[in-house]
Order: sequence, then C-alpha cells, then structure tokens
Amino acid sequence: GNPYCASKFALEALNHALRVEMAPWKIAVSAVNPAFTKSDIFDKHDQHIKARLANVPPEKMKLYANYYSEARMQKQEEVVAKADDPQVTTDAIEHAVISPRPQVRYVCANADGIPASVIAWLWWLIPERLGDALLLSSLQ
Repeated sequence: GNPYCASKFALEALNHALRVEMAPWKIAVSAVNPAFTKSDIFDKHDQHIKARLANVPPEKMKLYANYYSEARMQKQEEVVAKADDPQVTTDAIEHAVISPRPQVRYVCANADGIPASVIAWLWWLIPERLGDALLLSSLQ
C-alpha cells in the first residue's frame, strides 16, 4: 500500500544522499530494488487486508472496489506465485559488497514473470502520466 511505497521512495532518497556524501572517501553505496521475491510478507499482507475488509461497510467498500475486488486479489496471487527466490537479492547484495565497482542500483527479480530491469527501463522511457494510466489500468 501507500506507506510501503512511501518508505521505499524514502530509502531511494536516503541512498542517493548517502552515495553522494560517501563519494569523497570512495565508499560505494548501492540500492537493491527487487521486484517480487518469495516471502511471507505477501501472506501477512493478504491476511491483514482480509481482516480489515471484513469490517468495512459496503457503501465505503464501493470507493475502493477496484483495489480489493476478488479478480484483483486473484491476479496478485498469480503474480506472487511467479516470484523469484530470495537468492536473487542475495546475489545482488554480494556483488555490491565484493565488487570493486558496484552498481548504483541493482534491479532484480521479476514482476509477473517479466524481469524487473526491463520494467524499470520501460518505466524510465515512457512519460509519467502514461505510466500512471498503465498502472491504474492494471489495478482494475
């Protein structure tokens, strides 16, 4: 949800500031940005959402029906089922630590079977409003 996304965005900003601050001492700072990796976080998130939705009055539920529809929840389960093993993030972290020239950003794992690096490149390539529209359409 929004708090999770906000915290990831804050970590990106912190990473950038720290990378610039540490540059005079030739200390590399890298970000690891995984897409979907197998984790208990998805099950916990689903349980949390279902528990909260049980107490939402139907008239309020209409406001966010597209976010919490059965079809969307099913699609999310399908995407999570295609998640990579956490080893992909371990490999990225290992490279960042032992490489004499680590990458600034490691984009790893996949989203719905598509490599996250491809999605990140496409996201960078298209106008932001188009990206917003594509993201919104995928949620419906």
